[in-house]
Amino acid sequence: MGEFDFGNIRVGGGARYLGSWYAYTNNYAKSYKIPHAVVYDAFIAYDTKISGKKVSFQLNGKNLTDKTYFPSTSGNATNTLIPVALGYGREFIFNTKVEF
Repeated sequence: MGEFDFGNIRVGGGARYLGSWYAYTNNYAKSYKIPHAVVYDAFIAYDTKISGKKVSFQLNGKNLTDKTYFPSTSGNATNTLIPVALGYGREFIFNTKVEF
């Protein structure tokens, strides 16, 4: 993750790598390869003062490329089905912080 400070403006970003791995049925009769994925995140923030109070505005972006990825599987699988967790899709969060 990299972060850069330009006075009142901060920007940053990074990548998360999830390696490929194998998921197995309960009796290990079948295996399924879960593919690797790279997920990119970033943010931009602006700091200022309003009426003498420090105010920060920040926009966070997660999974910017909307990559489909699988962070985990369940161990309680039948012989033919492996429950797979789907990772979060693209997400943007805006927040404001006021310090009193």
